[in-house]
Amino acid sequence: MKALLIISFTLGLPARLLAQIPSELFVGHQKAQYELFWSRPIDKAERVTFFNYNRLAIPYAKRDEYEFMLYSVGTYNFNKTWGISAGGYVFNDGLIPIAAVSYTVQGKNWFVNLFPTVELRRSPNYELFGFANYTPPLTEHTRLFTQLIANTNFSFRQHNLSVQQLRLGIWRNGFQFGAGIDLTTTPERTQFSTNAGLFVRKEL
Repeated sequence: MKALLIISFTLGLPARLLAQIPSELFVGHQKAQYELFWSRPIDKAERVTFFNYNRLAIPYAKRDEYEFMLYSVGTYNFNKTWGISAGGYVFNDGLIPIAAVSYTVQGKNWFVNLFPTVELRRSPNYELFGFANYTPPLTEHTRLFTQLIANTNFSFRQHNLSVQQLRLGIWRNGFQFGAGIDLTTTPERTQFSTNAGLFVRKEL
């Protein structure tokens, strides 16, 4: 489930924000991870979009316990604010179909996305997600890059996982780079872990 929590915010993003195929390398003190995703409209009105995401995370201490994710989903956008999505993802434990609702608002230099998700299986898990970024200009060619992701995954019987991600850096010449930290909470004795490090993003 961790892989889904880490990337679900991208499912609600408008196609115009993902048109450049963003990729990110994050090197933390516990593990390193690489993400690549893209989205394309299927119709001219951009009502229907197709999204694909790939992620690989490798912990330094136990490299054989890597995290792999391949995700594909189709989204119908009613307007600039509301949309619905359906698709599925493949990760270490198998294949799971999902459905979701997206709520999005944005201004000139900021963006907020709320994204509730349900797994389409007999005993589903649910996810509550929030994403925000703020990228005001600092100079003519440089912007501040800030991003916060906060979500929780649960069933009606238990809490499965909660993740918060923070990125703070600079956006210049098509690159975003800076410092970041991932915070993870799991139900086993309320286990809490962090992964702090540096990131670099590029629109390919």
